[in-house]
Amino acid sequence: MEYDFLTNSIMMPLAALATVILILLCVKFNAIDSEVELSSKFKRKRMYHFILKYLSIAFITIILLSSIANVFGWIVICLITFHLLFLSLFKCFCIK
Repeated sequence: MEYDFLTNSIMMPLAALATVILILLCVKFNAIDSEVELSSKFKRKRMYHFILKYLSIAFITIILLSSIANVFGWIVICLITFHLLFLSLFKCFCIK
């Protein structure tokens, strides 16, 4: 049972995070763009760059932290904290 938790909840998000970081540091966007453009036009290049740079790292980190927090029983506290954080960010960006 512990190995299942270890592989699914800890090692997989860590491997995904390491993959994203290695792609950002080693491969660079120019190589990815040229590879995609070999077969077709890369229409959503800016959106892909944004998702790879910011969203993927943020969401993988949230998944990793929530799985660790679930083991220690902190999941309720983390969910409330994330909810309040997103509400405050929503108010900051939407009210001008």
